[in-house]
Amino acid sequence: MNDAITVRNLKKEFKAYSSRSGLKGAFRDLLTRNYKIVQVQALKDDKKALLTAELLDKVYNGTTPMKTIESHYIREELVKELLNFLNSLQRYYTAGTEELKHYYKLQINEQLHSSSAFTMFKRSIIRDDPSLMREFRESLVNA
Repeated sequence: MNDAITVRNLKKEFKAYSSRSGLKGAFRDLLTRNYKIVQVQALKDDKKALLTAELLDKVYNGTTPMKTIESHYIREELVKELLNFLNSLQRYYTAGTEELKHYYKLQINEQLHSSSAFTMFKRSIIRDDPSLMREFRESLVNA
């Protein structure tokens, strides 16, 4: 299976969830979890890498309680959007008729358009798979 997201020119460190000790700690963990910060750093002084690092930093880290809630929301939306995109690709490849296949290709083209949310993540899925690139190269150029 291919990776859903491939990132280049970034360094990322994911820290483990830390649980509190004891029964009281376990109950506190149910309400609020202690996560250590995820560090995302651009390895190149490239605008794309810097913007992607900034987005991923916002996705994984919050600096205030409100920012933490916002980052959780962005993460959820990113996952929903990518799952929807992957489901569209699956429906395209399993379509029983050419009409259905054409319909799903139009949906995928819309999802690859620059006005769609998290487009660069979706485009990276296409670029990293040769068979998808053959099918949707034109969508990447025209989007």
